[in-house]
Amino acid sequence: MPLGLYLRAARRAVVAGGISAAALGPLDDRLVFVFGCPRSGTTFLAGAIGGVPGFVDLGEVPPFKAAIPELAGAAAEPGAERVRRILDRVRRLGLVGSRRGVEQTPETVFVLPAVARAFPEAVLVHIVRRVRVLVVAALDAPDVGPMRG
Repeated sequence: MPLGLYLRAARRAVVAGGISAAALGPLDDRLVFVFGCPRSGTTFLAGAIGGVPGFVDLGEVPPFKAAIPELAGAAAEPGAERVRRILDRVRRLGLVGSRRGVEQTPETVFVLPAVARAFPEAVLVHIVRRVRVLVVAALDAPDVGPMRG
């Protein structure tokens, strides 16, 4: 996995969480994974949870997101080891420490067995948005809909 992806994720974690005594503590394995359809509000919800004291919003962790296509076809046990390795590395580099990380990649749904095995104490949050609102949001997106530009 390219080092640049880890550094980008770590930078986001440091900016979101700052540096405190909690940042240097042991990693808290009670992560929160927010997932759902793209444009369903995962970014908003993860930001809200990550803004609570004791939590830190990791955003969509680039090395994790990049690994999902390969992890989706893997067995749960080897997949879990890779998920843990990726997220532990990002949390260490990002000085997350004893704060609870909030990861919000919508495609996490494809690797839930591996995530649940890697972090048995994690909270898995599935966000569902009304279909009509989801379609309108997708059509208004500058990279998707007809309103580009």
